[in-house]
Amino acid sequence: ADDNPLASAAASMDLNTSVMNLDTQIDQTEEQPSMSKTGNDEPELSPGSVGSGKEDDGDYEASSPDTVLRSKDRRRRLSPTTEYPRRAMTKLFVTFPSGAQYVCSGALINAKYVLTAGHCIYAHTEGGIATQIEVVPALDGLYKPYGSAYGVFARTYQGWVSNKDTKYDIGLITLDKRIGLTTGWFGYGYFPKVTGSLAHLGGYPVMYGNGTHLLYDNGKVLKSTTNNVSYDVDTSPGQSGGGVYLKYNGSRYVYAAHTTGGNSNNSGTRITI
Repeated sequence: ADDNPLASAAASMDLNTSVMNLDTQIDQTEEQPSMSKTGNDEPELSPGSVGSGKEDDGDYEASSPDTVLRSKDRRRRLSPTTEYPRRAMTKLFVTFPSGAQYVCSGALINAKYVLTAGHCIYAHTEGGIATQIEVVPALDGLYKPYGSAYGVFARTYQGWVSNKDTKYDIGLITLDKRIGLTTGWFGYGYFPKVTGSLAHLGGYPVMYGNGTHLLYDNGKVLKSTTNNVSYDVDTSPGQSGGGVYLKYNGSRYVYAAHTTGGNSNNSGTRITI
């Protein structure tokens, strides 16, 4: 079996040839990240890496008020972005077959893998799977401290492609270079129980700096099902695909991709392996 967060995904595309395949699950020539169990009833995890450079002291991740109703946006801008884990948070510039261009967010989970939302890869109203995806780690205004990389392979679940089912609104991008060796990446995994834990989310909302500012918030996980999770975290358009993560044994692990934002329903699709 493929040790990959989208191992059972059945819609994939080689972005160099624009050939879509609804059967091939994964490029078997790729080096795959692996996930292992930590014990009985414990999470299944793949470790992260802080890359080359300084790690953030985590002060900005202090617990937020235990509330859902707020009169003020609680997000804060993270700048500079060159400390880990900020530099493992990515901006996505996506072009679809219709010619439409969209922006999303994502999270590096391996030296050349970026986790994002399925709708950031496959847009039903724009001709299907993206034709070009530029990934910019740690974008800070107009500054690209690590340059950018491009997707060469993308995949999402057939459940999203065929049914637009939010249980499967998650995607994975293979990059043309191992940019994560410099930036580092998040660990990722499946956590059986996340309700009540503290969810962390960074991304690039369009309403701030025209989508060039990295914003962050955290808040309690309010509800979770097998495939989805909702949380008390401020979000807005442009943050789709951002990695929802928690701290476990001193490390940061992404367990969902942010997909939906609203006044009372901020939610994502979970990694379920």
